[in-house]
Amino acid sequence: MTTIVTRLSKGAPLTNTEMDANLNNLNNDKLEKSGGTVSGSLIVTGNFAANYLSSGNSLTLSGNTLGSNNYTLHTINGANAAIVGSDGAIFGGAARDFGTYIYEDHSYYIATNGAKQLIINKNGIGLSTVPTLWVGANTIETGGDGALMSPYTLKLASNLYFDGTNWRYKLAGGASLQQSSRGVHSWYSAPEGAADGVISSMPATMTLDSSGNLGLGVTPEAKLDISVDATDDAVVLRYPTLGKVAGIYLSSAAAYYGAGAFNYTNAFVAGHTSDFAAINVGGVERVRVDTAGNLGIGVAPTFKLDVVGLAGDGVRFTGNGVSTVLGESGGSGFLGTTTNNALKIYTNATVAATFDTAGNLIQTVNTTGPSLSTNKTMAFELVDDTHLKIKVRGSDGVTRSVTMTLS
Repeated sequence: MTTIVTRLSKGAPLTNTEMDANLNNLNNDKLEKSGGTVSGSLIVTGNFAANYLSSGNSLTLSGNTLGSNNYTLHTINGANAAIVGSDGAIFGGAARDFGTYIYEDHSYYIATNGAKQLIINKNGIGLSTVPTLWVGANTIETGGDGALMSPYTLKLASNLYFDGTNWRYKLAGGASLQQSSRGVHSWYSAPEGAADGVISSMPATMTLDSSGNLGLGVTPEAKLDISVDATDDAVVLRYPTLGKVAGIYLSSAAAYYGAGAFNYTNAFVAGHTSDFAAINVGGVERVRVDTAGNLGIGVAPTFKLDVVGLAGDGVRFTGNGVSTVLGESGGSGFLGTTTNNALKIYTNATVAATFDTAGNLIQTVNTTGPSLSTNKTMAFELVDDTHLKIKVRGSDGVTRSVTMTLS
């Protein structure tokens, strides 16, 4: 062990005796050896003021026994000694259990309490672990559960940076930004631009707020809030082998909910500039309900039920094997049955007339005949079992009658 005497102040030089002793001590206990491991230690005693802690007041040791690097010894009032190597390695603490150093595998380490906390090598950066090689990417890897925290805003950017005034492209191409700010998560996208060019537009393409509302192209006001341009798909559903088959489509006047690759040709349609609901089939509106509650089939309705069809079309009601049709035939309207059943006409919940399957009219005749209030009308009155009165009101407004005897 070599002991060297020093002074605290420049104004108090060492005596000749002290200088001779220092040189003798260094010579007698020199740290040289032709082979093997160097043994012994070097101790520099004295008080070091803070203003003498520059590199000029350090002691540099060099030689093959220290490897290919030079090392400099620093002390601070005799405590917390550190050795700094020319390769950048720093060892601290009495047990050398913290510091930074470089291993022969060219990995750079930062250790605390004897554990490697930061490891940098050709693969990337490892936190408490050696980073794994990820071909084609620079990586940051943790040795366990990881966390990246800020009490303010965190940003994750791709191909952009902020110069203090504007967002700019790092390289030519598109850019994106992910931001988390106290419960609100936002994703931004910018169109392609030139390297270092100013990003003129970078709207939020998606926002998830602290209430769990998700907005696509808009600050959300509902659990799912979507903003799209006119005549654009809002939601698309795809089948693996068929592509886009269903979804929600928006036009400037209505929303389409249904299926079909173009304008959702088979869809339920709801107006948003006027009040209506409709059903489209094959790209054609087939049914519509307007704001008055009128139902139109093949037409915008003007009646409670308004039906427009082609020649021969009609409305059919079928029940208990009987089909009753109201429609068009040969340029005329018709009402009848298409099955072998009679057709009855009711008034006041009572059968007023019946057409049997042979086409015969069977009319119900009351014992009290009606009074005729309209010109050119006729009525029957059953006077008794053997007499029938026929009343006719002419164009002159006079009602005349005749009674027939029945046999």
